[in-house]
Amino acid sequence: PRRSAPAAGATPMPRCSWNAICRPPPCSRSPSVSRRGSAVAVPALAGIPVTHRTLSQGFTVVSGHVPPGDPRSQLDWKALAATSTTLVLLMAVKCLPEITAALIDGGLPPTTPAAIVADGSTETQRSWTGTLADISAVSQANDVRPPAIVVIGDVAGLVLP
Repeated sequence: PRRSAPAAGATPMPRCSWNAICRPPPCSRSPSVSRRGSAVAVPALAGIPVTHRTLSQGFTVVSGHVPPGDPRSQLDWKALAATSTTLVLLMAVKCLPEITAALIDGGLPPTTPAAIVADGSTETQRSWTGTLADISAVSQANDVRPPAIVVIGDVAGLVLP
């Protein structure tokens, strides 16, 4: 049979096994994650997708280093509570009690799933889950220190392999 040549400028696709594409080889050391990618990659490395077709159609990433009510705060926590999407908080460990209180005051149910992922993408990565009402206490009980990412929303309640 006659083979057609690839279109001009195109490179023929090499044959790859399914495992080579979908299951990369195990690494002895996790790759580092940039700050821009950390809001999505770190939760994913902990088994938490920031979106999910039946749970959340979007996500919002905010910095939590300034507490709600502080004159420097530029965030409308009530509006964030009303989005019904995933909230990803960076640098929020210190202000987590104030942030969770503001989200509950803004109308987000206290039973909303929440998770914390500390030291994401490193060999010492750890994660904890709870609810919006108790994730701050979980953080304090486990002496969570930065760097850590907090995920708030239904996706934080998923148990993925």
